[in-house]
Amino acid sequence: MNRRRSSATTAKTARDLSIRRVLPGEFDPVRRLVAGVVEEVYGSLFPMGVPDHDTDWRAALVALSGKTLVGVVLTSENTIDDLWVAADHRRRGVGSALIAAAELEIRQRNYRSARLRVAAGNVAARLFYAKHKWREAKILPHERWGFLMVNLTKELTQ
Repeated sequence: MNRRRSSATTAKTARDLSIRRVLPGEFDPVRRLVAGVVEEVYGSLFPMGVPDHDTDWRAALVALSGKTLVGVVLTSENTIDDLWVAADHRRRGVGSALIAAAELEIRQRNYRSARLRVAAGNVAARLFYAKHKWREAKILPHERWGFLMVNLTKELTQ
């Protein structure tokens, strides 16, 4: 199966993509999107089932392709806490738009650097962050689950 998308498909998604603050009526769709991506990407790390993701999404930014929710990012202080993109919208500029919006939000809080972490086994995410000039700083076990996590940092320019 060819996983590459045509540039026409990428351009269409990018042109029709909007990033904005989540609305109260979208909390459940955001939770469903995140639960689906977590199950897909990290399900193998949790043989007894993926734990609930009990995040407060009120400060999140969402990505919409037309009227369809396709991604979400959440920041606090100088940290990207969550960045999730629906499987059928990856490699179309959604993650890039979300990370740019998250970095801007952190810069607007007057931080000069940002941080995030990702499961070490999520090679696709690690490559995505490297493409966006994030630097891997440290690998540590997850404080609750024990699998390895990679801490990443990025100097933010104005």
